[in-house]
Amino acid sequence: MVVALTASRGGQALGLSGLVAPENRLNTLLPMATVAVTGLVNMFVLRPITVNVMRERKHQGELIAGIVP
Repeated sequence: MVVALTASRGGQALGLSGLVAPENRLNTLLPMATVAVTGLVNMFVLRPITVNVMRERKHQGELIAGIVP
């Protein structure tokens, strides 16, 4: 959000209204939206999956080592 508010093009501040202007949509708004979407996917989809896999592997290691009865 901070990046969107402080974005500039050619030394001129865009702000939110400048980002949605037709001439800035493709070159400025689209890359920022892509970064935002991929960040949210990483946070809410991929991170929980990764944490679950790490927990399963830790548990498997404990079973192999005989730590868990």
